[in-house]
Amino acid sequence: MPMKNFQYLLISSILITYSPVIYSYYHAGSGWHPKAGTDYFQLLCLTAHANNFSDNTYIHFIPDATAGFDSQYDAYKLLGGYPEVPQIYTTAYGIQLSINTLPSVESNPVIPVGLYVGLSGNYTISAYGMNTFSPEVPIWLYDNVTHSCINLREDSLYAFSYTAGSNEMRFQLFFDESMHILPSNKPLETVFYSDGKIHIRFTGVFSKGEVEIFDITGKIIGEKIIYNAYPIEINVPQGLSVYIVRLTTNNGYTTRTLLSGY
Repeated sequence: MPMKNFQYLLISSILITYSPVIYSYYHAGSGWHPKAGTDYFQLLCLTAHANNFSDNTYIHFIPDATAGFDSQYDAYKLLGGYPEVPQIYTTAYGIQLSINTLPSVESNPVIPVGLYVGLSGNYTISAYGMNTFSPEVPIWLYDNVTHSCINLREDSLYAFSYTAGSNEMRFQLFFDESMHILPSNKPLETVFYSDGKIHIRFTGVFSKGEVEIFDITGKIIGEKIIYNAYPIEINVPQGLSVYIVRLTTNNGYTTRTLLSGY
């Protein structure tokens, strides 16, 4: 689907032309990489995966766009009729979009993200393009159901459980640290699973906090109150494919997703 009339999609590269300026970005597995001499392109892609299918939605920022639908920049999301295919999109003024182009991060710091799937099951969302933004721009994915908040710059893959027929507006993208959902520091330094335990090492200083471990359905499978930033271990059930770790302090909360075997 074209992002603009002058866009050319290539097998190993993406060339997007906005007259009179040409931006070239090359895809190299983990994201788009700017050609020498270009500015930050600010193009994020979210991909929903399940049942051997995947679907993309794009969020793009350029000064010429508006917050509404721009026929030269945006593209409608046309939902298909296959229940096993995950379909992800963003919205602007109630319009479902596969490509959502906005004027700036500053004027659009929070973007609703919808997901439709006709089958219940376990799904993942991956993100790339974070490197097309200035390093000073935070990029977070927030799950309205599990209240997980993922720093996409640090963890670009999020796994979750989805129930068919549930509210499609499941997620939000944050390009700032508003509403105290996001902590001002990065308190989870190292998180890993080993021998039935989640091992956590912290960075920063805080007087009290709570660590909760969830399975992919959002059920709590381990928790611990902490009174300092010393390393801890929490016993959890073995054999799960996904563990979601959430730390809550007086600064807010942050979440880390662990995939078994990674």
